[in-house]
Amino acid sequence: SDVCKPCTLATYSSQGGVGQCELCPAGYSTNGTSGATECIKCRPGFYSTSESSCRLCKHPLSSTDGSASCPFCVEGYYPVDTNDNGEPQCRRCPDHTKCIANTSVETMELLDGFWRASRSTDSIVQCRRYSGWSRCMGGISAGEEGDGYCQAGFAGPECELCADVDGKRMHRVGTSRCEPCFSESSTPTARTAAAIGKLIGACLAVALLVGALVLVHRQQAWRDRRVV
Repeated sequence: SDVCKPCTLATYSSQGGVGQCELCPAGYSTNGTSGATECIKCRPGFYSTSESSCRLCKHPLSSTDGSASCPFCVEGYYPVDTNDNGEPQCRRCPDHTKCIANTSVETMELLDGFWRASRSTDSIVQCRRYSGWSRCMGGISAGEEGDGYCQAGFAGPECELCADVDGKRMHRVGTSRCEPCFSESSTPTARTAAAIGKLIGACLAVALLVGALVLVHRQQAWRDRRVV
């Protein structure tokens, strides 16, 4: 027959949607219509192969626009493995975290007041609070051994330790402040003891000097008596 038939679903023709029809590329479709003159991108959360219309991703998977697959998890989930088709297997994010779409265990955000040992673990720990304040500020950056989740000046498990500053050791003062550690020679007690020691030393020196002068005087007096 010389009658031109419209292109079927998932195919298109630039010649008015009839004639020589071509398959839409993966990630595109004719949006469920026949006789299409062009293919349009699948919307986010949808996908298509080169032989299908756009299909909704299975929950909790998702995609960007123009996708041929559903390669990541929706908001509130993160991937823990892949199935035989290469699709991620998603798990609900732990409590006290924030997971946007396409989050991984490395990029999940911790809420204020929570800590974890590294960016590769999903074990989330609640830090102690002091009058409503916590040394753990959460966030995305784990830093070194979880220090990135700590308020400035704090480090260690659950941010309970003071971090070194410019090579100086620090110690905790109260619940929210760290101050430099003092050496033994610089503490008030040590300085007082040193001052007392110097004073005693000076007194001993004076006593020895006075004693020597007295001895010399007595020897001179004894010589004078013998001469008389």
